[in-house]
Amino acid sequence: MRIAIGLALWGALTSFSLAQDGPERVLALYCYGGDGCQGFVTPFTYPEMDRLLNKLGTLEGEGFGKPVVFLRNNAGEAVDYVDMQRTPEEINILFGGRGEPPIISSFPDLGDIQPRDGKWSVTIGSGSAENCPPGVEGAMSGLRLAESGDIAFATPFDPGQALPDQSVNWLKIGPGHYRAVLPGSDAMFATYDLIVEAPERLSGTIRAVATAPGPTPCTITLPVAYQHAES
Repeated sequence: MRIAIGLALWGALTSFSLAQDGPERVLALYCYGGDGCQGFVTPFTYPEMDRLLNKLGTLEGEGFGKPVVFLRNNAGEAVDYVDMQRTPEEINILFGGRGEPPIISSFPDLGDIQPRDGKWSVTIGSGSAENCPPGVEGAMSGLRLAESGDIAFATPFDPGQALPDQSVNWLKIGPGHYRAVLPGSDAMFATYDLIVEAPERLSGTIRAVATAPGPTPCTITLPVAYQHAES
């Protein structure tokens, strides 16, 4: 299965990559299970994470330098928040841990579903566009974002296999839920949500918000369905 990124809706967009040195990166704390948290230094700066999680400027303002906590609430939903008051050690103790949370080099295991190896089919759904110039939906329908084929998934699951582009960085949002920033430009911010719904089924959603060419942001949504051939 191969994914080719081609979000050229108004012409070629300038790709970007995030250097690992330079601006401060956001610390994510995954606090599942009641025995403390696991820390992961994301590849995202605070302004980038703010847009990725739709924090409306919080991580660029008073939340700058603060950790983002991912957890399951009392309703069983995967949620996140910016902890304005506590240090990582205090957050870890709050969730049942001791001392500083361990910093891990890869996404934590949150009881995720492992997709089956084999032949997968990929279907691009009908896109929608709001406040966009004429012709955008037609351009979306012509995008080739994925091709069906055989794949052997890494264990644990690596979302990069579903979108194999070295310039794409991922964040784990919750169990089996990943979000990536797609190559874009100053005028467009695009994300890709990937959810492992079952061993035989994944779903993806591309969402792009463009500030040009008009004063009202243009929002583009494109669903992608992944299905194991033998299911």
